[in-house]
Formats: sequence, C-alpha cells, structure tokens
Amino acid sequence: MWPSTLIEIGGMSKLNPFVMLMQYGEDYAYKNADAVVSLPKYSMDYMIERGLKADKFYYIPNGIVKDEWDAPEPLPDAHKEALDGLKDKFIVGYFGGHALSNCLMPFIRSAEQMQGEAVHFVLVGDGVEKKKLVQYAVKNRIKNISFLPPVNKKAVPTLTEYFDCIYIGAKDSPLYRFGICMNKMFDGMMAGKPVVFAINAPPTPVSEANCGLIISPESVEEIMNAVRKLMQMSKNERLAMGRRGKEEILSHYTYEKLAEEFVKVMR
Repeated sequence: MWPSTLIEIGGMSKLNPFVMLMQYGEDYAYKNADAVVSLPKYSMDYMIERGLKADKFYYIPNGIVKDEWDAPEPLPDAHKEALDGLKDKFIVGYFGGHALSNCLMPFIRSAEQMQGEAVHFVLVGDGVEKKKLVQYAVKNRIKNISFLPPVNKKAVPTLTEYFDCIYIGAKDSPLYRFGICMNKMFDGMMAGKPVVFAINAPPTPVSEANCGLIISPESVEEIMNAVRKLMQMSKNERLAMGRRGKEEILSHYTYEKLAEEFVKVMR
C-alpha cells in the first residue's frame, strides 16, 4: 500500500512515474498472489478494488517479541542520566521516528504551553523532522522538553519504565481509515503505561483494550487535556489502564501467536 502512503501523506501525484511503478507492482501482487497478508485491519475493500479476491485476504498485525521484554537491554548512560533527573516530574514519553507522518509539532507545542506544570515531555528517536523540532524548542525556550537519541529496540522496555504515559500521534490523513499497525503502538501497550492516542482511525487495539485516551490528531488542546487528565488520576488508576493494554498484547499480539496465524495461511 505504499503508493497510497506517498499520495495521501507525501502529497505525490498519482502520475508520478515512481508512484505509477509502485502501483503497478501492488496491483500485480493482488491479482497473482496465492494469499495476501495485511497489517492494516480494514484494508480488504481497498485491495479488492485493486484486484484481490476476497478469499485471499488475511489480517495479521505486528506484535511484540516477548523475550525482549523478559530480558531487556539497559539504557545508554546518557539516557539514564537524563531520565533519572526527571523523577519528580510526570513524564510524557514518545519514542520512534521524527518524520512528517508522526506529526510531532503539536506535541512540542503542548509542552510549550504546559511549562510551569509538573510535567516533562521526552522524545527519543531520530528523523528528518527532528532538527526543525529541536530548533523550535530552543528558539522558544521550552524548558520542559528533552530530545534524546534513538535506542536499540531491545532497550525500549527499559526506556518505557521511566514514562508515566506514552504518546502516539500522526497526521490527520484518510490513509489511516485502513487501520493502525505501528510497532510503537504494540510496544507502548506492552509497556503497561496509559497511551495518549492522537490518530483518526477505526477501532484499534488501544481503543479495544481501553488502555488509553483517544483524542483528535494535531490538536494541542486535546493533548494537554489528556495529559492533565492522566496526571489527575491516581497511580493505581493509571496502572490499571496500562495493565489492560499489556494483557491485550500478551493475549493476542505476541509473535508466537502471530506466527501460528501465518502457519494457517501457509497451509
């Protein structure tokens, strides 16, 4: 489904030669494959329109490697030092790409408007938008925000222990009508922390597990309201919310369980 991503998020023309080449490859695969496994849950109608037969469609999402959570890697010293200094703050964490599709400027502006409150925003990762985001924070003297380099995926469990909640957002795009299957969504739920989910999409594992707050994308006001609502909850209430997400992942989204689904497709 990469052509749709390039068109609907990247703004590229359907007549761009590269997009046309990718669209040809996509359509050819739908028409000739014995089976098509889709990560987005609600993409079957789209694929049928492009030539897939309904009985060849299978939905198998991303998930988590349980061993990585049972024996996680430690954080780099620089990350540990930075996060240890924030223990008196409510930490709103983001980890992952800093790209246009992640729509992180509203997240930065939320931190800007919440200065003076006992909250700190942490972004861990890299990407083409990071330099612009850092420059905005420096120019506007936003003190309650930290930008940290990416960590090894096996260290994500250790990283998320420092977070009080986890932010996941994206541009408001029709592309997400097919569903959300970001790796960070499954990792965030497995972390057992409440999720602030700012994506306009059909039902997701986050909403189905009731393990976070679903808000509109690109809204500074709604991000701030969600963070404040979580801050006002008791620790036990937040733990219960996060626990629901972790239980959902362990029940349905480990790679051991997902591999069984792939075996069924192969057979």
